[in-house]
Amino acid sequence: MNDLLQRIKAEAKLGGFSIDTGVYGEFGKDPYVPIFTAGSLLAPVCVLGRDLGAQEVRFGEPMIGSGGKKVRQGIASVLGLTNDLPPIYGASMQHVLFTNTVPYKPFGNKVYSPEIRERFRPYLTELLCEYWTGHDVITLGNEAFQWFAPHVQKREIESFWGCDDRYRLSLPCKINWDGETKHINILPLP
Repeated sequence: MNDLLQRIKAEAKLGGFSIDTGVYGEFGKDPYVPIFTAGSLLAPVCVLGRDLGAQEVRFGEPMIGSGGKKVRQGIASVLGLTNDLPPIYGASMQHVLFTNTVPYKPFGNKVYSPEIRERFRPYLTELLCEYWTGHDVITLGNEAFQWFAPHVQKREIESFWGCDDRYRLSLPCKINWDGETKHINILPLP
């Protein structure tokens, strides 16, 4: 996976999008080093968020800020690992992979544009298909859910999103990478 991280870093160095370099500087971090994953590549579940916040930069991993801690606590609770709280590190981390649509913190916590998410799409696709062994992706928010739109028929995604039970159902999805197809179930959360 080192090669993948180096390619992401090279893409970021091409510029053309905002990275909150002030936050990286505050924590003594290189703003071009991607903060791409936490947890286990062998986990059955991946949690996909929009992008990084200041705490993710500080600790060097996704989903460790206030919202991420709630997600981690929920996972520990569902797994019955209440003695693993706070679930920043520990047994619960072997059951989940955390990542984001873009592995960089945007300036002012603005949402990265669809064009920027597309620039980083191949790297996330490679992660999900080539390195991660699971099949269920919990998406946090609309941007994370919409990341999968190109991999699902438009009418299927519109029908799913229009359903009142969308936060209790899953949407099947096929992602293609390097000539192979991986079947994934998308489980959105608001």
